Amino acid sequence: MQKELNPENGATVYNLSFVNKASLRDYSSIELPLHLENEKENYLYEKFEVATGFVTYGDAKGFKEFNEIITSTISKGGSNPYCLKGYRTPNQREMAIMAYNKLYDGSEFNSSYGDMMSRTAFSFGYYGLMTKDDKYGYSNSITLWKEMTANTTRCVRDIRVD
Repeated sequence: MQKELNPENGATVYNLSFVNKASLRDYSSIELPLHLENEKENYLYEKFEVATGFVTYGDAKGFKEFNEIITSTISKGGSNPYCLKGYRTPNQREMAIMAYNKLYDGSEFNSSYGDMMSRTAFSFGYYGLMTKDDKYGYSNSITLWKEMTANTTRCVRDIRVD
């Protein structure tokens, strides 16, 4: 993985063009659907950009409410209400790369940001009827506890590679 800087906006870009193509997903210019950690939507794209800052939204929401709002808004023809146009909520693997590279912990992490949500649900059940140890989905703390809420995220977007 190569870490680059977008000269136009100063955003961090991750380039995975050398990774085996079977380990990557297709390009997406839209929000990823709610998915499980073992599904293709949780794979990385060849190149993706992390928004330059955090997005903070009103009241803290749990995993279920957060993702239902995104899905409902998109199904009505809207776009992700938490991210700027062209950006989307990260999947669990993108969040892991951000965490490893300290884009929301360590030097850039401010405890006021707390946890962030993803579009990746836990395979034991999206919303808890079949949760494993009360885990719903994935956040920056890797597994999301049923009671956890968040009001911050850091959006991403795929950068098309020809």
